Amino acid sequence: MKTSYLINQVVTKLGQILQSKNSDYGDSATQGESIFATDKNKNSMTAKQFGICCRIDDKLYRIKNGGVTEKTGDSIWDLAGYFILLLISLNFTNYDKTLEKSNKPEEKMD
Repeated sequence: MKTSYLINQVVTKLGQILQSKNSDYGDSATQGESIFATDKNKNSMTAKQFGICCRIDDKLYRIKNGGVTEKTGDSIWDLAGYFILLLISLNFTNYDKTLEKSNKPEEKMD
């Protein structure tokens, strides 16, 4: 097979996948809402932590677009995993210590 034919096959399939995902996720790449992936979080997190927040927002937008159905069930599982990864990356793995820190007044920076 010629390379140009294979390129066309791959590009066609990729287009189909992209359109399907865009339909499932409700155009989250350009229209999605930022709940976790906010400017405030971007400035206070590592790039990897912020990346997890972006993935969480995509999954939330998919569920908002499609509802809670069998089709979006995998997104709920993904969210559970991403939240666990975010807790670990933020070192919020001890609930009692996290709660204790959250009840202290925030220190003001001068």
